[in-house]
Amino acid sequence: MRFDMKILTGVVLILTFITYGCQTPDTGINARFYTELQKQVDSDYFSLIDFAGQFEPNAHQADWNLNDNVISSGGDESRLQLRLSDLHLLGEKNKKASQYIIHLYEDGGKRTSITALPGSRKEGDKVTCVLQKEGVKISVTPFEGFFKWDVVPFDKESIDSIVVEVMAEGPYFGGGERYIGTKLNGRTVSNQPNDHYWDPPRTEVLPWGNPHEPGHYNSYEPTYLQIAFYLNPFGGAWLVDGAASVFGTFAENGEKFKIRVEDDQASFYTIQQGSPKEALGTYTSIAGRQPAIPDWAVGVWVNLLDGQDSVYAKANRLKEWGIPATAIWIFDMGDIPNSQGYENWTTGPYPDLREMTDSLHKLGFKVLSYLHPYQDPTLPKSTLDNPTYQKFDSLGVLLVPPPEIRNDRYVFEKSGVYNFHLPLMGDMWQGMLRKVLLEDNFDGYMEDFGDLSYCFDRKEQKWVAIDYHQATPLTPNEYNNSYPLVYHKLSY
Repeated sequence: MRFDMKILTGVVLILTFITYGCQTPDTGINARFYTELQKQVDSDYFSLIDFAGQFEPNAHQADWNLNDNVISSGGDESRLQLRLSDLHLLGEKNKKASQYIIHLYEDGGKRTSITALPGSRKEGDKVTCVLQKEGVKISVTPFEGFFKWDVVPFDKESIDSIVVEVMAEGPYFGGGERYIGTKLNGRTVSNQPNDHYWDPPRTEVLPWGNPHEPGHYNSYEPTYLQIAFYLNPFGGAWLVDGAASVFGTFAENGEKFKIRVEDDQASFYTIQQGSPKEALGTYTSIAGRQPAIPDWAVGVWVNLLDGQDSVYAKANRLKEWGIPATAIWIFDMGDIPNSQGYENWTTGPYPDLREMTDSLHKLGFKVLSYLHPYQDPTLPKSTLDNPTYQKFDSLGVLLVPPPEIRNDRYVFEKSGVYNFHLPLMGDMWQGMLRKVLLEDNFDGYMEDFGDLSYCFDRKEQKWVAIDYHQATPLTPNEYNNSYPLVYHKLSY
């Protein structure tokens, strides 16, 4: 459910390397970005797909019809048939079937299960079914190779979550980055971006938890980069849209799985193609595809650290030894005003970043930097105040965790996370990017820490979103789960 006052958050490292130059300021682009963002924030349902803006429905149009309560979509060789009497879906390409049950859970625990869509009718580009007794409207939009489902209850205020039960042959894969193997059978995974994969409780001997103990991993395996996208080896795939928290629970025997959407409505896609490669192609056509990158970006990158002189010496050694590196990545500089560098592990003097990048370019290397979206109150490895933090805090552009959040595993309990929902912070951030790319002459950078606001509630024994008490219609989970997309889209 949505509430009137909700939040932001995040605590994960999203690793994104930008290999394209930043243009001069374009207030029109920023105005469009914030218009699109505010539209999603103010809507009943924050669609990550719509905000990403890469999906072109007209490119996926298919010939389809509704006869005898069956939706048939596509040509003879690619036909999909969804039987609405029992929500049975058959794909002609892979000759595989799947079946669906949609469960509505109310706040008090009552469950309403939907196993058929009787009385469905064609309305424009979709098929709709209004179930008065169950109190829900379900729409199915046919496309070439997939269907989009929208589940909208009448009384959304009473709905706690929506569960889609899928009977489809496994094994199952996907869900984004995984720490403990790609096969999802017998596991539960979430879309919540959360760097911390270790499982409490900690001890004095093992303050970070013991990764070797049975049951170490949390029940939904928090990782850096999670995606509510799942697939099997036969061309079947499932994608959940929206900023709410999503939990996928997969049967050990590979016969079915459940997707729980912690929201009062749900949108999801069911993909049926001839192979996993085709299913992935369909997924990327919906979620968006990375533009083609230059050859050097897929070459050998070497991480060089410990100061400018050290970087020079090691770069020259690479040339002398004939190591075919295409790029040098440096992350331990201390350019605090521009959020450039991470000095917690190693560091060294970098007196002139432009001189360094120019020298490395002359050696034939591309040069990559490192950025993060936060400021610490104190300078690195010091108790002295950080003037950049003080400046940003005075401008009201930081998200500061509440004082009761204290957990030594998190770098960010006392940090100010950039509130990219504010146009002023967006302009400031893009100014930092221009400085890094145009003045310092870096060819790209790693964008880290898009996951800054989940903590473990030891009383409830579960991960919860940090509430920054921002005035926004988004829940803390929605704010946190959408933060990586907002961060990276603004940067790109």
